[in-house]
Amino acid sequence: VLTRSLQLQLQASTNQGRVRIPSPSGLNPISQTTNYRQFIATAGWSPSPYLQANGSVIYQDTGTASGLLQAYRIYWYPLPGGAFSLNVSFDQSFDTTTDTRSSRATATAHWQINGHTSLDGVYSTVGNQERRLGEFQQFGAAFSLSL
Repeated sequence: VLTRSLQLQLQASTNQGRVRIPSPSGLNPISQTTNYRQFIATAGWSPSPYLQANGSVIYQDTGTASGLLQAYRIYWYPLPGGAFSLNVSFDQSFDTTTDTRSSRATATAHWQINGHTSLDGVYSTVGNQERRLGEFQQFGAAFSLSL
């Protein structure tokens, strides 16, 4: 924590996985080992309880491709606390390994009707600069009752 409203976080991770792919004949499956490394630097700023922003620079190495990924996010909480909460977020990323830019906007709502009942909703849209990858929209709702 640099100040109460400005934070810096550094992360490093490495993963290794093995994939077994069946051969067309069904004999001698193909085994492939993949290594995946990530180094992340994130800076965040929260000028008030209602607004947060952060940016990340990520170096990733998949063994076959490596490069930088940049991600930017803004979170807005117009009604913090209470029985009803509304959260809005926007993020945009740029992947230098594939030279693609994508963005996502999400709105979520939660209503705690009483101690046993709640209603949740989410709307999300994801876009990509390359039209061939298309655009994705999602809406979901959930009603929960605890007995």
